Amino acid sequence: MAFGTNIKYYGVYSETEIYMATKRTARKRAAKTVGASVLTKEDADRFEKSASAWGKKAARTKKSARETLVSLGIVTPKGRLTKKYG
Repeated sequence: MAFGTNIKYYGVYSETEIYMATKRTARKRAAKTVGASVLTKEDADRFEKSASAWGKKAARTKKSARETLVSLGIVTPKGRLTKKYG
């Protein structure tokens, strides 16, 4: 099914939204307001850009991804989950 065509609605959620949720696909949403935060929209945009760059760098290769997970304490150097996550 091509997105944007033949969208069926199930209560509050569309067929596309249900598909995205079940596939756990990340969707980008434009930040319209920052809400009660002390951050400005520019700060939020700068953070998003920085976080995205960090994620791309961390996941560039299998080795860098493993090093990132080890440095965050999620996996051991051998690749097993740490006690906190396992």
